[in-house]
Amino acid sequence: MPPGMAPWATAKRSIPRPSPDSAGPTGRVKFGTESNGGFKNSNAVFDYCRGLALETVDGVLLEDVAISNATMRDIANSPIFLRLGSRMRAPEGTSVGALRRINISNFVAYNADPRYGSIISGIPGHDIGVIPAYGFFIRHLKGIEMNDLQVSCMKEDLRPAILVESVQGIEFSNLNAQHAAGVPALVLNHVEDFTIRQSPSVADANLKAVKHQEY
Repeated sequence: MPPGMAPWATAKRSIPRPSPDSAGPTGRVKFGTESNGGFKNSNAVFDYCRGLALETVDGVLLEDVAISNATMRDIANSPIFLRLGSRMRAPEGTSVGALRRINISNFVAYNADPRYGSIISGIPGHDIGVIPAYGFFIRHLKGIEMNDLQVSCMKEDLRPAILVESVQGIEFSNLNAQHAAGVPALVLNHVEDFTIRQSPSVADANLKAVKHQEY
């Protein structure tokens, strides 16, 4: 193998990729769901498995988690799935938990299943299937920053790379998102305090309130 070539660049597996709901590889790093304690501090490496899931739906605090220098290859569902919900399988009187101060950096995902982009959501009870963006679907959040983000697909996809919906306070810096001709790289629906700068895919912008905008 030539120096510097990634080992997955030429290797092929004879095992077909399973869907997340059928039998197959299930190894992963997953925080939650049915937990009544808390979670802090993690690092991870993934190969031919499910992705990174940080979920609090039963009233726990999931906070102060830093994940860095992680590589994913051949992922069978969403590479990144962050969710705050209110299923509340917990003692009576438990309040809804919190998902906050999560830092994911130097993170590479290669050959993830195109049906499942990364999801960052505050919606409880939402069934995850084919989603309206191939890269990131972000909604019902307050305060998120995404820096030095590159999103691309191995085959042409007619969905936008990123869809942001019902979010207050989101900032992109150095976003490079591949998109098909005639398809926006970034779609905003009902977004407040939106900023993007130094990004090849989208011109700099700073908007206080957006009902609908495509870039």
